[in-house]
Amino acid sequence: MNTKLMPKLPLFQLSVERQNRLKEILHDAKQSIKDRLGLRNTFGDRILIKDEVLVWQGKKLLFKSKGHIVSQGLTELVNLMGVGGTTTTYGTPGSGWADQSRGKMLVGTGTGATTAAMTGLVTPNSTLPTTVTELGLFLQVDTTTQSGLIANPTAGVYRVSFIATWAAAALTAITVTELGLFLQVDTTLRAFNGTVTPANYVFFSRLSSSDGDFTAFLVNIAVPLTVEWRLTFTFA
Repeated sequence: MNTKLMPKLPLFQLSVERQNRLKEILHDAKQSIKDRLGLRNTFGDRILIKDEVLVWQGKKLLFKSKGHIVSQGLTELVNLMGVGGTTTTYGTPGSGWADQSRGKMLVGTGTGATTAAMTGLVTPNSTLPTTVTELGLFLQVDTTTQSGLIANPTAGVYRVSFIATWAAAALTAITVTELGLFLQVDTTLRAFNGTVTPANYVFFSRLSSSDGDFTAFLVNIAVPLTVEWRLTFTFA
């Protein structure tokens, strides 16, 4: 072979950063092949977070669907794992939920697809969940009607549920096209072992008929409306 006719390739030295990045890519590819061939134990190397919503009118289940956690929600999940404390007396997202002092659920009538940058419902209805209980000849309004539950339904499945109920006639006969979960979270990504500053009623997740999550429905004012918003953590 006449080497004189061969083109000369440019000589260059990869930086340490590029060498490390190349190694990462090669190791990821190698591990992916092992995963597919069953040559390594994949247990616990991934988890799934399922955002589920169940909606009842009275005792009738209208539908079960999956919501959309927005960027503010993801930020809070990361902060929960890495920060050292809070700059206020506020606690985690679940605190203040039961009495509606720091968390709430809303229904709305707005349209449009959910995006990561959303910070609220498009057209929210301001009526908070309430339950009316009858005491003799009088009606007593109980505003602490939100509740929650932490459970381990089956092996490898862990769940937190946020539950809210609107009493019969608490809402008018609106056509619901969107629902929103608002929690006490910090919308800023903090430094590791730093502190967070939670804010009340921060938009965490949305369910929308525009996303194809459910068919818009007319509120039946004769019966309560109940929503259970679940975050289910499982091993992938």
